[in-house]
Amino acid sequence: MNWLFCGLGNKGRRYSRTRHNIGFMVVDAFAKDLRLKFPPRIFTIRKTYTSASGIYGEQDITIMKPLTYMNLSGIAVRNILQEIDIPLERVIIILDDFNLEMGRLRLRKRGSGGGHKGLNSIIRAVNSENIPRLRIGIGPLPPNVDPVYYVLSPFTDKEMDVITNTINKVVECLKIVVDEGIDKAMTRCNQ
Repeated sequence: MNWLFCGLGNKGRRYSRTRHNIGFMVVDAFAKDLRLKFPPRIFTIRKTYTSASGIYGEQDITIMKPLTYMNLSGIAVRNILQEIDIPLERVIIILDDFNLEMGRLRLRKRGSGGGHKGLNSIIRAVNSENIPRLRIGIGPLPPNVDPVYYVLSPFTDKEMDVITNTINKVVECLKIVVDEGIDKAMTRCNQ
């Protein structure tokens, strides 16, 4: 059985600690936990994504990061799905959500993009809302703050303490997905 875990974010050092890059932070931590390495940049220069593959338990795992910028994430997901044979129900999209309180998790099997441009791009590219997603709270959005400015702003040091703990919880949640399935993970990880 194969699993694909896709963390959403924007490439480049400029975005590395921003709220919109929580998906990248998670898959980096998951790859480190599983001792998987993403290839050096020189090998991904012409690709729309970077990925690392390995085994967890008895299951094949692929972890990916789109290199297309957030709003075009669907191109990268469609491309990797054309290269590796994984059904949509075994793909987990990991993304930020400013409508959820900082650190809260919401794992769902399907649904709309909910206004998230990266997820909307993926839904359009695969022509289905039946793609599991794990939303990670980065909110609440402060009053009178432009959402684009907010998601592209870096976490404060105090927020990073919460986010570091959250990333650790998400890594454990992803292991539950592999070990016990999405239904059990939803019961144990959703707060």
